[in-house]
Amino acid sequence: MFLAARFLETTDYNPYGFGTHVGTSPNSTTPAPPSVSCCDREGSPGSGLPPTLTISEYRRMGNRGDPAEAFRAEVGVEFAFLVEDAGFSGPEQTDNGLLFHGVGLDVEVWFLDGHEPVVTTLVAPVASNGVRSRGVWLDELYVVSGCGPAQDVPGSASTRRATLKRVRQHAAALRRLIPQLLTAEGSQLIARCRQG
Repeated sequence: MFLAARFLETTDYNPYGFGTHVGTSPNSTTPAPPSVSCCDREGSPGSGLPPTLTISEYRRMGNRGDPAEAFRAEVGVEFAFLVEDAGFSGPEQTDNGLLFHGVGLDVEVWFLDGHEPVVTTLVAPVASNGVRSRGVWLDELYVVSGCGPAQDVPGSASTRRATLKRVRQHAAALRRLIPQLLTAEGSQLIARCRQG
């Protein structure tokens, strides 16, 4: 069994202070190649210099900011049709995502980052006095309305890429469903989802 180890002292046998520890004797290290040593790289810990990355490293890295912010940004873009075409206001930031307010309907898109991260969209009717009723999930509405199977609105979002893809899939499903939801048929669909 080999364990990566960092040794504070360099020796003739281990001139870079790195190696694989295979025992307890002073000669139980095998030096790592110089190209692996973080001390040789500009911007390494303790050098006081910022990291130097190549263009390809930046491309691979992508935008690695806060995943919740990347999620909210994608929701803002993909669900913009609610504001632009369907007369909704928002989006309003919530603890887990974004909320869009419409006449008689709220749409809330969440990213629940737990043990098994998930993207989910809640559609909730709002009474004329502003009281919000219990909502239903978009995937259920999608199936009950006859738009397609629940697989068209998946939730599992184990990676950043999957999370952003789920946002696009939820937006596409809602875009297909919104004409029905904004009519009297919408309240009937919601009622059928609550029953079943």
